Amino acid sequence: MTVVAPGYTEGSTRIPLHVVGTNLDGEVVDQTAYVVGTGAGLQLAQGDYQATVEASPILEDGSLYEVPNTVINVSVHEAGGDQAQAATGEAIATAVDKPLELEPADPAAVTDQMIADAREAAGGDDWSVDNAEFLAQKATQKRDAAVKAAESASAPGPDDQGGRGLCGGPLPQLRGHRQYGRRAWHAGG
Repeated sequence: MTVVAPGYTEGSTRIPLHVVGTNLDGEVVDQTAYVVGTGAGLQLAQGDYQATVEASPILEDGSLYEVPNTVINVSVHEAGGDQAQAATGEAIATAVDKPLELEPADPAAVTDQMIADAREAAGGDDWSVDNAEFLAQKATQKRDAAVKAAESASAPGPDDQGGRGLCGGPLPQLRGHRQYGRRAWHAGG
């Protein structure tokens, strides 16, 4: 499986995929599987499956991704002689209809629910469980800092009173006057 996930590193939690389908024996498969940023880690028996992203992984710096609604079709079947041998000794061919693409989420738009979903998904993965709480705290701190920065950037400054003077009254009208060959500005009405 090809994964496109800007910023993903080995220190991130793995990507949780909800996989449903039917294996070669006709058994229904409905499980959560985890992959890394290279796409490695998905292990399925022969059959046909659909995979969707269950929640965002939490990146090493506390960033999250938007969770896409994309359904990825995965087909695992026997192949001809020149394919790599699977662990069972069978030749396997895997077909995946599209790459898994994750877009970074705006840190100021990350919600408590997004962080909780990412923490819960990572907590179900033996590989990520030890880092899940720590990285979720980092995600909360990163979101809070981004929200604070956005609020500071949009807050009116001390001289910006929305057309009002510092005491709440209207700003005086300024008129230009000629004085000694240069323009001087005076308050007046």
